[in-house]
Amino acid sequence: ALRRLMKALPAGAQMLESLGEAVDEIEANQLKAVHAQAQGEIFWQFTLPFADHNPVRFTFQRAAPTHEQPRPPFVVNVYTESPALGEVWLKSSIDTERKVALTMWARRDQIAQAAGAGEKQLARALEKAGLTMTAFQVYNAARPRGDAANAAPGAILNIEA
Repeated sequence: ALRRLMKALPAGAQMLESLGEAVDEIEANQLKAVHAQAQGEIFWQFTLPFADHNPVRFTFQRAAPTHEQPRPPFVVNVYTESPALGEVWLKSSIDTERKVALTMWARRDQIAQAAGAGEKQLARALEKAGLTMTAFQVYNAARPRGDAANAAPGAILNIEA
């Protein structure tokens, strides 16, 4: 339906590029999910849009079980860029023993400092929920973009999928 809408729009229409990017992202995520499922992995990605704030993007992943790691951890990524917080990315790794390792990247210095200052309070809150925080790292920097998980939609194509 989106591709038909794109064909109906006049060339150079302002919306055309955004629609093309949306279609590319949908197709890339569908390929990623099908490939992950075929390999015994889990990969879910969705974006929560808000009427009064910037969207928040969530990714849930778990690698396929292997002989070396029969019960791989779940990895949850939460990403947003807002006027209040700036760019923030939180990566949580949760293993089957209910141990949590957290890494956060925040571009704004005051946000990174506030997160670091809340480490003990966060550890207590997780403990009350039955989880143990094993690591907590905060970086006052942009999120890394060098790995495949953060590539632009459509930038990776596995022809075996």
